[in-house]
Amino acid sequence: MYNLILNENMKIYRRPRTWVMFGSIVSLVLIMSFILKLYGTEPITGWKAADSLFSLTQLAIIFCIVIAGDTVTSEFSSGTIKMLLTQSQTRGRVLFSKYISSIIFTLFMLVTCLVVSVLVNGVLYGFGGMNTPSPHGGVFHVLMMKYVTVLISAVMYVTVAFLISSLSRSNVLSTLLSILFFMLGPSLTATLKGFEWSKYILFANTDLMQYIVGKPMFQGMTLGLSITVLIVYFIGMNVLTWSVFSKRDVTA
Repeated sequence: MYNLILNENMKIYRRPRTWVMFGSIVSLVLIMSFILKLYGTEPITGWKAADSLFSLTQLAIIFCIVIAGDTVTSEFSSGTIKMLLTQSQTRGRVLFSKYISSIIFTLFMLVTCLVVSVLVNGVLYGFGGMNTPSPHGGVFHVLMMKYVTVLISAVMYVTVAFLISSLSRSNVLSTLLSILFFMLGPSLTATLKGFEWSKYILFANTDLMQYIVGKPMFQGMTLGLSITVLIVYFIGMNVLTWSVFSKRDVTA
């Protein structure tokens, strides 16, 4: 299994687009940090500045979705899936290695966003002020909570993309559908506020930060409910992914 995961990571990181993604995140952090430094009008700490760049994690999630969105589809479209399955590897092991590699990439991308934001703004403003008060606690505590919740959200969206990749035979289609789910899912869910069942929709529960700030998307929603919903969707999507992948024809 270790060799399979290592092989999948090599496939991800040897492609130029992967490093373009990382380069884009680092470049945007640098550009936005210097703009804030040059044109900011209020006193600010390095930690507060890093927190102000948290919105870049949304772009990082899109990059993660792109990777997960074609990880299975690309094997079928290129025909390399046949070689993978003829090397004494079961479909389950191959699928698991691809999924774990997608999750590792997601973690790596978000950690990169956090570390670069903190380092760059620490150099610009200093690394003090970790306990600077904010509406929801010290700025360091809030920033860490934001990244924990966005990691959970990212894993769910990557799982959706992975499922779509298993269902589709087109790289472009699976990637576009995955990005559309990410971009439009929460907005479409918000339009269904009038229905009691809408609180059980995946996209109503992916952002756990809504409970930290005390503003749930729907009345009656709780942190326990959202965690339960996410677990059910997580298990269901992975079971469906395995079911589809195990039955796909690799000779086509």
